[in-house]
Amino acid sequence: MPIHRVPTISGIRTDTTRVRRITVGTPINLAVQNLSSGLKTFDGIGDKPGIDELKLGEIGINTQDGKLYIKRAYDGVETIVEIGAGGGGDLNATTTFNAYIYTSDGTLQTIEGPDDATNVLQYDPDPNTPSRIQVYLNGVLLHQGIDYVANDGTSIVLTHIVGEEQVVQVAAYNSTGVSLNNDLIIDDHFSLTLGTNEETRFYHNGVDTIIKHLGFNDGQFKIQYLNDERFVMDSGGVQLLGQYRLNGVELATKTDFEQLNARLDALDSDIQSIKNLELIQNLLSE
Repeated sequence: MPIHRVPTISGIRTDTTRVRRITVGTPINLAVQNLSSGLKTFDGIGDKPGIDELKLGEIGINTQDGKLYIKRAYDGVETIVEIGAGGGGDLNATTTFNAYIYTSDGTLQTIEGPDDATNVLQYDPDPNTPSRIQVYLNGVLLHQGIDYVANDGTSIVLTHIVGEEQVVQVAAYNSTGVSLNNDLIIDDHFSLTLGTNEETRFYHNGVDTIIKHLGFNDGQFKIQYLNDERFVMDSGGVQLLGQYRLNGVELATKTDFEQLNARLDALDSDIQSIKNLELIQNLLSE
């Protein structure tokens, strides 16, 4: 590296002072080159890079959608994550706020089913706290728990019958759920908890995977297919209901065992009758 004389500075001798020329940072041409090598572009609307199309540390850019993507690797699982997606692309929460109008015929007390515009009443119920609805009678807001009860999600029971031609309006909040288009990863000792009272937990404790039902209100833990085949656990023990197969072989059900026991009891009775008949014959022959 060449040595250059420092320019004259007032009050300081420079005839004996020497410094080296120093380059600070990376030359701009190299910086741009390195940055470009870590970018990949996708120009189709809705195009999202696949797992094999991005390396760790690379950034994928959809030039039409204006979206950025990176690859995420955790615990051996690789996923593509949209940067800044928030509640968008990979996590979608759908909610609605609906209004229903019912005109009384003089007998209206339970509000349910289609309203005047054939819209069917539906709201998010909560048996422990007020459901997320507002009910108005001729424009006057009613008090939930005093003027009406609403806890099943499909009906509202008023305290008093509504007079003829009076109008009940219901404003109801509905959440139709959350959809995930990517892996949901929960670290050890953190749980996916279900139920208003946090009754069921699904978690990994660092060694084992556990589904734990806490049994509040004497509730049962069920693994169920449709309505007939189910595995049930409660304070009384474990039940298996329905048809069972083990390695492709159908196993006997409780009904099968009961029928078999009944047939064995009948067979025992027949055997005893034969023995009695033989005993009588022996006595007569003597």
